[in-house]
Amino acid sequence: MNLALKYFVVVLLFFSNFSIGQNHNLFILGTLPEDLSEASGLEILNDTTLISINDGGNGAEIFLLNLNGSLQRKITVLNEKNNDWEDVTRDENFLYIADIGNNNNTRNRLVILKINLNDIKTKDEVRAEKIYFKYKEQTAFPPEKENKKFDAEAIVSIGDSLLILTKTNTIPWTGKSQLYYVSKLPGIYTISVSSELFIGSNGWYVDAITAADFLNEKLYILTYNRLIVFNFANKRPKRVFELKFDQLTQKEGIVAKNEKEWYIIDERHRVFGGGNLLKAKK
Repeated sequence: MNLALKYFVVVLLFFSNFSIGQNHNLFILGTLPEDLSEASGLEILNDTTLISINDGGNGAEIFLLNLNGSLQRKITVLNEKNNDWEDVTRDENFLYIADIGNNNNTRNRLVILKINLNDIKTKDEVRAEKIYFKYKEQTAFPPEKENKKFDAEAIVSIGDSLLILTKTNTIPWTGKSQLYYVSKLPGIYTISVSSELFIGSNGWYVDAITAADFLNEKLYILTYNRLIVFNFANKRPKRVFELKFDQLTQKEGIVAKNEKEWYIIDERHRVFGGGNLLKAKK
């Protein structure tokens, strides 16, 4: 399906399923830099600075943004390639860039880049350690269409592990995301599915996970049309609420400012707009 037709389907699904009872709760804070046109992933560095990246096929660069979306500084990750960077997360000491996009389910080794936060704060060029992994359940590259569930665009930091939430591409659509944990220590891993989350039955264009964040035992999941919040205490997800957006754009990154406010970033598109830093409020 070509890109224009894909977005036409998105619009039809959006207005057929969500035009009633829309919540006007998404605000544009500012326009993103031109060279961050395929923004994918968002994180907070400090009270005045956000971190973002471009999607696959772009440079191996980290963008530091002001809270109005303007460019503060750009950082090169040395000796790395942006195969399919999809999300970012952090802990107290490190930033993790998830090079885990696998739309065609053909990649047999995925990687997460681990970068010292102090280097990001002080340098224009940084180096990354690497966490390689593959999914134990994937034995064919690509698998049959009913088993195409090894793409992922969402990663969060929880304790000493990174949680990956997959973005299913199965036919027929299952609406399920598989949850995988991988160590934060550099190395090569084979990871097994830990559990599943049911996101929705409306298909890839509405219910596919495009980003996630984790704060205070809450897991925040982003799709193109809504934010879904799960209580994640003891790693047992329980859906708490959903926040439906009145603006349909290609939303690709989210980070929680607190439990009632979230920064969101969307990719620029010539028809449907985007290319902005947004804020959502409960």
